[in-house]
Amino acid sequence: MFEFINKGNAQTLQGDTVFECIDLGIPGLQRLFNDNCIRATSIVVKGPPGSGKTVFGIQFAYASLAKGEEVLYINFFETLNEFASKAEALGIDLQKYINQGTLYYLHEYVFTEKEKLLFFIETILELIMNKKIKRIIIDTVDALTVALTKEEYRVFLQQVIQRIKSLGAVLLLLKETGKNSFSGYYPYLEEYMADVVIDLREEFLDTYIRRTLTIRKSKFTNYIPIHIEYEIGYGGIKVIFPDIHSLKGSYSTELLPTGIEELDRLLGGGIPSNSVVVFKGPSGTMKSLIALSFALTNAVSNNKKILYISYKESINQIGYVIRKLGYNLEDIKDKLKIIAINPIHVTPFMLEDIVYKMYNGNHKYDIRIDDGFEIVLEQLKPYKRRNLLLALLSSSKNEGLTRLIIVNQSRPWFIDEYGLDSIADIIVATRFKEDGDLVKRQLAIIKGRGINLYHTKFYDIIIKNMGMNKYKIGLKPAE
Repeated sequence: MFEFINKGNAQTLQGDTVFECIDLGIPGLQRLFNDNCIRATSIVVKGPPGSGKTVFGIQFAYASLAKGEEVLYINFFETLNEFASKAEALGIDLQKYINQGTLYYLHEYVFTEKEKLLFFIETILELIMNKKIKRIIIDTVDALTVALTKEEYRVFLQQVIQRIKSLGAVLLLLKETGKNSFSGYYPYLEEYMADVVIDLREEFLDTYIRRTLTIRKSKFTNYIPIHIEYEIGYGGIKVIFPDIHSLKGSYSTELLPTGIEELDRLLGGGIPSNSVVVFKGPSGTMKSLIALSFALTNAVSNNKKILYISYKESINQIGYVIRKLGYNLEDIKDKLKIIAINPIHVTPFMLEDIVYKMYNGNHKYDIRIDDGFEIVLEQLKPYKRRNLLLALLSSSKNEGLTRLIIVNQSRPWFIDEYGLDSIADIIVATRFKEDGDLVKRQLAIIKGRGINLYHTKFYDIIIKNMGMNKYKIGLKPAE
């Protein structure tokens, strides 16, 4: 369980002034703050080029404009047309508010002459005073450091922050970081003075970019000090918030049939509902076939809703196997949803968000099966893999979901190659066994919370021909 960091009184700012909660315009971000409430009059968002600072500024402005408030956006690097086009590409129509006169947009190139810059600053302050402006965005504040000394820049920041605070408005300062930024001139001045500091970071991995957001400072609101992932797409920045709640729920007394009579007997009647089950073993040992048998049996005979996610096979290929097992996917499409995803170019938490979007988040599934999950886990360093698995365990238990995870494992069955053994309630291991000229596929239950597991014994996996070109999986004691 994460704890909020206490940063003083969450209700009152300086003196007797009380500020209401503000909407930063970033879905999910408020969950990092105590009571989902952000109280501040000055905010710094810093990050390298391409991390989404301007996108953050657009959403911050839009959240206020949509409520009928007036906003001032100062941009030193983009013309009005460029800025409006960027917002439009995100699905945000700022041109409407410019035409209405509620969005004031000032564009100037970086000043190198101090007199011109000071005149521009005075113009900004007068505009703020004379209009009912509720939000001011400076993109980026580093441009002001080119012509100002450190002391002049500090005085400017103090004046703007105090002026805006007295008017009940909120200031957002966007700040560049990185080797080629201006931030090396007067580092950290903005962060010392601001009420809230948000850090955007990028990590370049083999096949994708992982973006994370961190609250570095919050004077007047308690916050959770964790790195959370975010994505930039249509609609702007969206925070991908992991499940951070304490574990709730447990496997239940309801037993779900696997569709394999012999396996059900070994399990004491079936798989306990709301359990996490791991199938691991070499490729070709029928793990996916067993998982499909479980899915089909519960969809058809047990009236359960199942989400089957394959990370390595197409829906057409899975449909072919389903027909071989004697079922028609079209007949059970309301009960069994199959999704095929290539997870190589997204982070695991982004993957969860994609899955949620693909079925619109409107369906409550009883069972989720992740086939080929090793492809997801192999992209992560061990400590990040552990964090993902703990989040997976938490979300499954809290949602009352029965979860099957299928992984190809080249190492022997008694080795925990991906760190799954500790979170699993039940572990089913498969292997190849040479018997003379024959190579047999075998299965054993090597862990079983909630079931009576007195010994570990391998059984041969067999395919039963049911006639009419239909097949069924079975088990028999290994000889």
